Amino acid sequence: MRSRKVCFLFCIVVSGATCFPLAASAEDRSWIEASDRNSAIVIEMQGAFHPELMSELGVDRFDTAVLDLAPENAKRYDTAAGRVLELLSARQKTESDPRVRDDLDLLIDAVGSRRRTRALEYRLLVPYFDLPRHIFQGLQVLLDARNGESRRRNAGHARDRRHAMIFPGAESSASRT
Repeated sequence: MRSRKVCFLFCIVVSGATCFPLAASAEDRSWIEASDRNSAIVIEMQGAFHPELMSELGVDRFDTAVLDLAPENAKRYDTAAGRVLELLSARQKTESDPRVRDDLDLLIDAVGSRRRTRALEYRLLVPYFDLPRHIFQGLQVLLDARNGESRRRNAGHARDRRHAMIFPGAESSASRT
């Protein structure tokens, strides 16, 4: 649970980099677009490992994806985070707009902090994951009445089939109907 909260806070920092600039004047939006492109790199990387969380934050392209529980998850996350840090650091060196550089600082700090936390969790904690609860919470987000029909439909079909693949030999409820 603590890890989920840390990841949630990480995503708030990341998505906050794209949200607070809304007060900027309409004529000076180019820096916001540049910051959004940088934030999108982090959102895509996080979405590859925590799609349900990204879906919960409203990034609907992750609605049909499920948690990555394949072997070597921690190493693959560390590699992906390292690539993102290298890319963002390279962009920071060439960026001339101080506002975009500030956002890059936030993103680099958030990704680096999350990377260090995950490495410590992998090294020091006993692995435990409440998969049924995770599946339930992910479906609950999609089934929320505030979502459109297409998002609610994703809960019953695409995710259900992908969840069934987590359990070898399991049959998804979508294939039974």
